Amino acid sequence: MTSSDIYIVGEDDVTREVIMRIIKEFAPSLNIIGALPARGSELKTKITNFNHLAQTIPIVLLSDLDTIDCAPLAKASLLKEIETQHPHFIINIAVDEAEAWLFADRKGFAHFLQVNEADMPMAKEEKFGGLRKRKEISLPIKASYYLTHVLMKKSTNKERRKQLLARLGACKGPEYNSTMIPFIRQSWNIHEAMTHSYSLQGTVRRVQRLAEVLQTVGR
Repeated sequence: MTSSDIYIVGEDDVTREVIMRIIKEFAPSLNIIGALPARGSELKTKITNFNHLAQTIPIVLLSDLDTIDCAPLAKASLLKEIETQHPHFIINIAVDEAEAWLFADRKGFAHFLQVNEADMPMAKEEKFGGLRKRKEISLPIKASYYLTHVLMKKSTNKERRKQLLARLGACKGPEYNSTMIPFIRQSWNIHEAMTHSYSLQGTVRRVQRLAEVLQTVGR
């Protein structure tokens, strides 16, 4: 084990891939040694254990807003059973979920999905339940649902529609993860996405700070 070793936590495969790509691009000195399992409601039940483990190995966690209106409240909800958050337990909230950060790369994601860029959701400055307006991708429903139930109907690529368009009664397309992950790893323009997402900018800053702190400790 080295001073740069970390664990990551995400609720699903796409979320974990997003964390890994951010770290690879903006904090390459961090060495991801594993992903800790935590699906959906498990985050809240395991949050105390994660905070304790962070005393030994830092943890970078990414969650979504779920049913809460703003990121600070979502974070506070996760931490309500914790008296003191360990500084090496880095909690990030995607507004509204990790897929919205992919939408924030409007041109690149539109090309990948084979939809007109004009059909992609726009970024707007909104309050999201807080006092200050923050720039985020504006969607009428959750980003992943919008992608698989609305936007993919407009794709000109039959193969993409087959992979990602949700069938009747399904939450996501039949090849959702295997199709999305290559885009995240190879094509997602995070720099472009950051210009449309305040919450993504914050996550990048936090992982960069963690890398700087751990490099200092390791000297």
